[in-house]
Amino acid sequence: MLRNVLHVLLLLFAAALFSAADTPSNLQLEAYITAHQVDQYFSTPESRLKALRVYQDIGISKVYLETHRSGHQPGEALLREARDFLRANGIEVSGGITTTAGENFGEPSDRNRYWLNYQHPKTQTDLAAHFRKAARLFDEIMVDDFLATDDESDLSAAAKGERSWSEYRLQLMADFARRFIIEPAREVNPDIQFIEKFPQWYDRFHIFGYNVLEAPRLFDRIWVGTETRNPNTLRFGYTMPTEGYVNYRWLASTAGEKIAGAWFDFGDCAPGPYLMQAYQSVLAGAQELVLFETGSLIDHNECIEPFMQRRGALRALAELLKDRPRLGMHAYKPPNSNGSDADGAANLYIFDYIATLGLVPLPVANIPDDAKCLFLARQAADDPEIAVQLKAGLKQGVKIVATPDFLQTLNDSSLSNISERNALPIFSKQKTDAGDLLVLNLQTFRHEEFAPDKEMFLPPRPLPVRDWPAEEVNRIRKEILSTWGVEISGPNNVGIYLFDDLIVLANFNDEEAPCEVKSSQGGKASFRLNPSFPHAAPTICSSGAGACRITVAAWETAVIDWIREQPD
Repeated sequence: MLRNVLHVLLLLFAAALFSAADTPSNLQLEAYITAHQVDQYFSTPESRLKALRVYQDIGISKVYLETHRSGHQPGEALLREARDFLRANGIEVSGGITTTAGENFGEPSDRNRYWLNYQHPKTQTDLAAHFRKAARLFDEIMVDDFLATDDESDLSAAAKGERSWSEYRLQLMADFARRFIIEPAREVNPDIQFIEKFPQWYDRFHIFGYNVLEAPRLFDRIWVGTETRNPNTLRFGYTMPTEGYVNYRWLASTAGEKIAGAWFDFGDCAPGPYLMQAYQSVLAGAQELVLFETGSLIDHNECIEPFMQRRGALRALAELLKDRPRLGMHAYKPPNSNGSDADGAANLYIFDYIATLGLVPLPVANIPDDAKCLFLARQAADDPEIAVQLKAGLKQGVKIVATPDFLQTLNDSSLSNISERNALPIFSKQKTDAGDLLVLNLQTFRHEEFAPDKEMFLPPRPLPVRDWPAEEVNRIRKEILSTWGVEISGPNNVGIYLFDDLIVLANFNDEEAPCEVKSSQGGKASFRLNPSFPHAAPTICSSGAGACRITVAAWETAVIDWIREQPD
């Protein structure tokens, strides 16, 4: 009898652990353990057990044990102990390496104390030797986001020759990855797999050698930085909550099926923005989330508990969006293109802001043939064929939204008679020889605003676009969203994500966001909160004839079923 009672209690306990809110899905939670933390948290049986319990509480199923960071390397015996302990307790283990300069390791950049001079023989020798060592311990290694350089030493300048620094570094880093990372590791472990993790500052990748075309060919998988953090402070730049989404979708357009994971951290985060990093990662398509780093997990950072309470929502969202067709305005950024130039163009990171406005951008490195709506900023002007494509698109009925900086760089009188951008309204329709062109008068940043003694990578100052009035924002939304037969109104700083039969709203405000969703351009549609997504209180929805009024909780998402009928 007692045995039966205990059996029932165990079943009830198991059921509680795997409640509907925490139903297992394809979404995988992972953690990164820095080289110093390997020593700190895995050197004794007690500390290892403590870390294991934290991982189990959070639902971590995979970790990355780092073998090098800034010259610090845990002992090989300790790495083996930690690896085997975690694997014995059901956690998958891979390696991690951060290629930062350290005492007697590599040759530092002459401009930045973290980065290396990859042209220098010592850097090449030290990293090749370390990757051989790590490949004996792991069958998969993630390279953290310092595989870039700003070195301008005499050695690098001589190797650069007549090329620009960007051209030189793009080739340098691709060659280095092949010759001094991948090939040495495969000499000792032919089955080794490599992940390159990109940071989130996509609009400045090419300046420092991040090669978005070569990386998917060289590495087995691509990971994406979605660590946007707090949008209102300078510490990590005034980064929009949408930057991780933009970065992931744009890299997905070059990496294809090799992209799978997102990585975000606790730096400068309150619980709301921290959770939004996870939502944006899943909205972008990530099926694996790396939580950086283990110390914050073990010390129970204030963001952990709210995150754990919404794990079920993240899993439900991942399941709902998997393989669902995306709809939206294709935002074109060619690989290695510039959002800024010497003539005053300032469109760096503009894609983050059109996403925060709710203008449904789908960042792409190539224009798809079936694009119905296209966004062209200064970056697109680096494509020598863009004027031809633009005119053809207008004649075919493609809705095209351009910035004045794009049009002035193009300098094609048949497309625009814009002579003074300051005289333009925020949003206008311009007559051209090929058809009507929509102009979004928005400037962001120039390369000159970034420097080693300032902010090097992320938005360096807040922009007034975040304070645009709701009436203006909704006017722009209406024009763009009508492409897909829907109209969505609400406050500024609400992201909108369209799928074949779903609409997701993301509220980037500190207060609730009242929104309205309704059909447009004929046809009928009904809207309701999706019943399989556990909405956070006080998210509510009231539906009427072809419309839905919805209130989205602060720093939360709402998933709406979009049930469309064809017009009579």
